[in-house]
Amino acid sequence: MKVHTNVLTAGDVHAAMRDMPVTYAQVTVKGSRSHERRLDIHLYAFEDGPGRRRPNFGKNPEEWAAHWDEWGILIQRLFVADPAAHIGQYGEEAEFHWQTGNRFKDLDVADIHPIHAWQFTGLPGENYCGCGAVQRWHVTPVEQDA
Repeated sequence: MKVHTNVLTAGDVHAAMRDMPVTYAQVTVKGSRSHERRLDIHLYAFEDGPGRRRPNFGKNPEEWAAHWDEWGILIQRLFVADPAAHIGQYGEEAEFHWQTGNRFKDLDVADIHPIHAWQFTGLPGENYCGCGAVQRWHVTPVEQDA
């Protein structure tokens, strides 16, 4: 995940993970055209567990990918530390909360749901899980030819 920021550092990312089950973050600092710096973040867990999958990168057989909720808690904490950051696909905190159905405004680490079973809500651009989690995305209407 890419974080464009004028405030956050690699230390802030590690501090935000202090109580999370994800045990390691690889943070690389790079340049940004829109902010002072860009942080490239990869989250890992070093133990298998419910819902753990292999990451899309790396070849270490001991590494497992972070859950959607773990990423969401981290993103929420980073937005609290730097409301002007551009984090991943979210240009602002309000967009993050809209796309995630406000799940991470007060989700505690103890309430992480490791296996989301996403289902279509019936609304364009929205899925839900039985745990209450919601995913939303913008749907562009397609014009029909007359």
